[in-house]
Amino acid sequence: MSRETERVIKEMHKYISEKTHGEVPSDEEMDKLIQEFMQLHNAMPKVTLTEKNATTADDFLELASEAKTKKKEIEYLQKALELEPNNIDAAAELLFTKRLKTAQLLVELDALIAKAKSILKEDGTYRDSMGHFWGVLETRPYMRLLQTRMELLKRCGMMKMALQQAQEMLKLNPGDNQGIRFEMMPMYAWLEDELHARKFVGQNKDEKDSAFFQLPLSVLYFSLGQWDKAKAILLEMTDTYTLTAMRKFVRAASTQDDEVLENTSPYGYQPGRFSELQDAYFVGNNLYFFHLPYFEWAEEILSGSRAKRGKK
Repeated sequence: MSRETERVIKEMHKYISEKTHGEVPSDEEMDKLIQEFMQLHNAMPKVTLTEKNATTADDFLELASEAKTKKKEIEYLQKALELEPNNIDAAAELLFTKRLKTAQLLVELDALIAKAKSILKEDGTYRDSMGHFWGVLETRPYMRLLQTRMELLKRCGMMKMALQQAQEMLKLNPGDNQGIRFEMMPMYAWLEDELHARKFVGQNKDEKDSAFFQLPLSVLYFSLGQWDKAKAILLEMTDTYTLTAMRKFVRAASTQDDEVLENTSPYGYQPGRFSELQDAYFVGNNLYFFHLPYFEWAEEILSGSRAKRGKK
């Protein structure tokens, strides 16, 4: 869900709260109010947002995202925080405008995460949202901070801490609207943790045949010197992706051919297609960049394989 969609939902919640004077409406009343709001929203003329008509923190956040200079971006973010001091998204964006080294950014990010958590705990939102954090608009800025922290930890090579962060996020939001589960398999492979990697695959049976799970698992067994298992998983991937696609992919990965790896489909990400291999590669690029010998080996394995009968 985009920030713009989140903004519309916030406006809808405000509209409903004003109409019901803060009381909880029945399902029938809720449906009616949602329809009323959407009719009003869709009928409103589209007005270009400017400094002159910006009135809310969200308005200035949007202006900051479109600012043509760093100075203007900072100005808009500071204005957003003046209007809403506890706006975590604005505070985070302002932090990212600083030219900080990764380690220092982690320190300041941890302080902001602590503040965001404290705010959520004050009114019980943290407790009440447990198990479906992404489904509550108020907790999304916090979840975005945790995801950023996880990425920074990976960048620093702190894989155990990054994995712990990912596990915490799944506990807060098992539905995993952010795709954190896809980030976790390469981390298990990096740590050569076969036991938990296998267990995690079992917990995601519906997606276990995708490159997000199979590729890091194959790399994991390669790293452990269990090449027969690594080979078996690699060949199993040709049941999901064509042999031609797999050969093209491992060739590009072994030679670091960014033109092929980054040339994404105009139709976007598609399960079972080359675009999924590309996406899986970039999700786990911390792992794969340091395992080029695996892809060289995989290229040799696949070059000696034949397409299965009936395989297109």
